[in-house]
Amino acid sequence: MHQILEEYTPNIQRFSVDESFLDFSNMENLYSDYMILAEAIKERIKRELGFTVNIGISNNKLLAKVASDFKKPDRVHTLFPNEIKEKMWPLPVEDLFMVGRATAPKLHNININTIGDLANYDIDILKNKFKSHGQVIYNYANGIDDSEVRKSNYVEMKGIGNSTTMAFDVEDKETAHKVLLSLCETVAMRLRDSRNCCNVVSVSIRVSDLIFYSRQKKLIVQTDSTRKIYETA
Repeated sequence: MHQILEEYTPNIQRFSVDESFLDFSNMENLYSDYMILAEAIKERIKRELGFTVNIGISNNKLLAKVASDFKKPDRVHTLFPNEIKEKMWPLPVEDLFMVGRATAPKLHNININTIGDLANYDIDILKNKFKSHGQVIYNYANGIDDSEVRKSNYVEMKGIGNSTTMAFDVEDKETAHKVLLSLCETVAMRLRDSRNCCNVVSVSIRVSDLIFYSRQKKLIVQTDSTRKIYETA
């Protein structure tokens, strides 16, 4: 998919293993209609690779990402600043980038339930309660994002993880290790794709009675090897 995208613009930032930001700034003479361009890319990926993608279009990365998470699958959505009030503000506040499982309940406690509620809230109260993170999510709720599309495969991140919920209880070591191997393969692939190595491996398990266990181990040598990560896990 990345190779196909590179045929349209050299300015690409890989955001995750299956998400990328494409910058088409100052390319209006080459691509006069962004909807026709997006449909062409979407249909080509489906035809040549056999899977569907959603495409979000805007003038910044944040709004493009929010748009890409609108109704799926196989869709193209726009979310420009003049569309924020209609398309983004009615959404649950949990749908906003950087509002995680820890932040959402705290927002609900102060009667912030939608992105619009957050966008129109008193910024001083948000900063007092959430410190610098309050300013960040307030800006995002108002569609403010000045970050550039960084043309680099290197992704600045503190950690890469993957998880799964089994449909049945895992009660033997062989099955448990197969699950771990599957997760380790995905994590290691994302490490290699982003040109990172890890120096700590962490495993968390929640059992059927919802008791939570977590263990981690520091590595002597940093690695992006599936086998090394799996052995440690």
